[in-house]
Amino acid sequence: MNNWTTPKDVKNTLLKQWNKGLFLQPHYDQLFPHSIKLKSPTSKQLSEQFSDCQQWVKRIAEQSTFQIQWREINHQKLGKNRLPAAIVFDRLDDILNVINKTREYQQFNRLADELLTALPELYEWIIQYPFKALEHSNDWSALIQATVWIKDNPQPRIFIRQIRLKEIDTKLIENNKTLLTKWWDIVLPAQHINHTCTGNKQFEQRYGFKAKPPLVRFRILDPELYIQGLSDLTITATEFAKLKLNINTVFVTENDINGLTFPEHPKSIVIFGRGYGFEHLQQNDWLKQTDIFYWGDIDTHGFAILSQFRQYFPQTRSLLMDEETLLTQRKQWVQEHKQTQIDLKFLTPKEQRLYNKLRDNQIQNNLRLEQEFISYSLVTQKLISFL
Repeated sequence: MNNWTTPKDVKNTLLKQWNKGLFLQPHYDQLFPHSIKLKSPTSKQLSEQFSDCQQWVKRIAEQSTFQIQWREINHQKLGKNRLPAAIVFDRLDDILNVINKTREYQQFNRLADELLTALPELYEWIIQYPFKALEHSNDWSALIQATVWIKDNPQPRIFIRQIRLKEIDTKLIENNKTLLTKWWDIVLPAQHINHTCTGNKQFEQRYGFKAKPPLVRFRILDPELYIQGLSDLTITATEFAKLKLNINTVFVTENDINGLTFPEHPKSIVIFGRGYGFEHLQQNDWLKQTDIFYWGDIDTHGFAILSQFRQYFPQTRSLLMDEETLLTQRKQWVQEHKQTQIDLKFLTPKEQRLYNKLRDNQIQNNLRLEQEFISYSLVTQKLISFL
């Protein structure tokens, strides 16, 4: 068995070079000829497998899309013999024909020309990420148009939907934030970029667009405090921060049904949580002056969310997130699909002990008690103890 280079090997080598973007570089056609070294028979193989060597030479020589560089061997028994040492392509077109990439190459050139005509500062980017052009070809013109627009209108202070360009809409921007972040960071001066805002979730803030305001849903638990008869309300976080209610207790629960069925309680509200992320509440001064009870799932993520919430509101106490509650609801135990293993900084010693037991699987593997399965009578009993 030998490892001599075959025409298929040559094609595979060229495909690897294509996949690395080698042939999608400006003016690459000026760097020809392009050669590929061949693994060819050794002197010993020539002696022992002369017929096979002849067939190999014939298969290489039959290829019409490249030239052959030959090397001469002075064999002790066979005399002088010529073997292919490398194949040489004189034109990029020949390579593209071999790997069937002519159409993609032509498409890339059109896309690159369109991009660099409008935004020449993206020259280095297109060299580094040539396949991104092919990947985004369907929206290419619109993406260029959006980038030219933001370049002419930095920090626009409008919603993306308000951009008045025919091909630009919210969905286009939403679906291409990663690419546009790369482009806009290049074409915009540093003073027009908020570098403290990162990731797709903060895309709007990074480039000076108005962002969809975070919403807070809450229920007023005291009928005497209903707002014109309304108890279940959803308002922006900014409006929530300005809310003036005569309350002294706030409950936070992650489950909507728990929020909807939460018992009445004097001078209290219940906030519908949304998992991780409470930045939109941290500027709420009146909330910092209330008693807060957080009720989450008894699992590793439930305690992680509690720890994060307490980082913003240190006075927070947990509700029904203790080992006694867990053990009395054994029939409702389920499995947590993927535990978190992080160390938590804002738990009480008692909470920390239970978190460690859950994380280390000391009670049961991946143990979880979802808050919605806790007995409703247990919830009402707990609230009575607060009165």
